[in-house]
This record gives sequence, C-alpha cells and structure tokens, in this order.
Amino acid sequence: MAKLDNAYKVAEKAKNGSAMTQATVGMARILGLIIDRREVGDAGAFAGHTDEQLLEEAAARARRLGLAGPGRVVDNTANDTPTWLTNPTRLANV
Repeated sequence: MAKLDNAYKVAEKAKNGSAMTQATVGMARILGLIIDRREVGDAGAFAGHTDEQLLEEAAARARRLGLAGPGRVVDNTANDTPTWLTNPTRLANV
C-alpha cells in the first residue's frame, strides 16, 4: 500500500492524472473496494431463464451455503414459494 501511495504522490507532483488514477484503483483493489465479477459457464447459459428462475436458483444456493436468513435471502421453504414472488417489494432485499 505504501508503494501505491508513493506512486500516487509522484504522479501528483508530475501532474499525471492517468498514473494517479491507476494508483488509486490499485489501492482500492487491495482494500477490497473493487470486486471483479464474471459469469461462469457457457456463453448465454442463463439466457433462457426468467428473472424469477434465476432468483430462485440463487436463493437455493444461498440456503445450501447457509446464507439464508434475516437481511440476506428470505428463507421461505415452508410453502416452497419465494417471498419475492408473492411480495415484489422484498426483491430489493434479496
């Protein structure tokens, strides 16, 4: 981190905006502020699914990983109907 901070200061003195940006992005990555995500699977593997199907699959995987619960994925397995299908306002909290 110190090297990136030093690189930023050198770039700032040289008035090199691009290098300043690169140093800032490097620091952000180290601090975990930037997370690169990518789709894993064949191209278009999810194209034939509705949003509801994708959300259901994500919720099922979250339950298997123990991530379902308050403030995470609504665990509504008692009636096998995801809460976001019966109450769309919950979608923002999924």
